[in-house]
Amino acid sequence: MSEHQQGPYGQQPPYGQQGPYGQQPPYGQQAPNGQQAPDGQQAPNGQQPPYGQQPPYEAYGQGQGQAPGYGAPGYGAPGYGAPGQQGYPYGAPQAGGPPIGMLAGQGARLGARVLDEVFQAVAIVVIFVVVGIVQSLLPRGAGVGIPTALAGIVGVVAVLLYEPFMNWKYGGTFGKQICGLRIARLSDGSALTFGQALGRWAVVIPMGFVPFLGLINVLWCCWDEPFRQCLHDKVAGTVVVKRG
Repeated sequence: MSEHQQGPYGQQPPYGQQGPYGQQPPYGQQAPNGQQAPDGQQAPNGQQPPYGQQPPYEAYGQGQGQAPGYGAPGYGAPGYGAPGQQGYPYGAPQAGGPPIGMLAGQGARLGARVLDEVFQAVAIVVIFVVVGIVQSLLPRGAGVGIPTALAGIVGVVAVLLYEPFMNWKYGGTFGKQICGLRIARLSDGSALTFGQALGRWAVVIPMGFVPFLGLINVLWCCWDEPFRQCLHDKVAGTVVVKRG
């Protein structure tokens, strides 16, 4: 046997290695008693991440103690552009509002308005048809005009409360829900309270009595920048966005 080779009891490991009793762990590690993680890494109690790596940064808008807003869920409703695994699904929020990609398209918004007008017209027709049927079933001269008056009251109340109630309870009217839209507060993307929804609608009604102002109000979102708001949205501080 060569003088540089030894038997099992005296065998030397390859250059730079030691036997079981003197073996050294990989760079930056220690044995179980006092063992260290890879260079720079911490264990649950003060350990550091692997060498050259750092913990992932917190998602933008999700720091501790930060108020909900764009990039975080709003109060009781999804916020604008909540970051997922791939980042913001609609892009980063704009200053003071939602991401551009989250804004409702002008075509979808106008389409929702047309649908709502159709639904309301159909509802009014149905009400008067029912009133006509009831009136025909009553004895001649009995309760003349009462069904019509009641129908008128119901119709007015329905028209006045349809949008505020739907926008508060479901985030949008039937037309907006069909078109995949919802109404949110511009400041943080949260859902409207009933008072806010009612105030928003209270701005729309007077505009309808001013020649051309009602039409201009509805069309304003077609050229408004940067949030595609109608005039009543600007007054109420609201914006129409895509449903998440």
